[in-house]
Amino acid sequence: MFRAVLEGPSLEQYTKWHLRSFVDQNGSITWCPSPNCGNAIRGDGGECFASCACGFQLCLRCGQEAHPGVHCGLLRAWTEKCAGESENARWVVAHTKQCPNPKCSVRIEKNQGCNHMTCKSCHHHFCWVCMGPWKAHGGDAYSCNSYKDEPATVKTARTELGRYLHYNER
Repeated sequence: MFRAVLEGPSLEQYTKWHLRSFVDQNGSITWCPSPNCGNAIRGDGGECFASCACGFQLCLRCGQEAHPGVHCGLLRAWTEKCAGESENARWVVAHTKQCPNPKCSVRIEKNQGCNHMTCKSCHHHFCWVCMGPWKAHGGDAYSCNSYKDEPATVKTARTELGRYLHYNER
């Protein structure tokens, strides 16, 4: 009946929406979540995992990537934990700096006070602003006489965060 009324692009669009509606309402068929894939995946009987023609393997219970040997609830809890740790890592990188002593590299937070810092781990004295040795600075603990704003600092912070997240997600 619709074929008699619709033609060309309108019929194509109707067919597409009809298929979408069918898949969305059918409990045993789901869309492949892989980017750039528009295939539908049908679960076979009591199987927990299904494979798409694009190669993506899907858990039919939770809709995530196949995770054999791990219960869906445990996967969800792990994903939430990693997301929380990622937020913590972003905060640490944004609000702390590494001790400039190459033998130490402990992360240090400055929450108030002057720029004269002493690492509690290695007792290295340095300037918070330029990260240089404190001996090279004058008597004013609230200003730095050798600070030069460098975009490399931001790049270093992003690189450190990327490295942390890369190894954290494995």
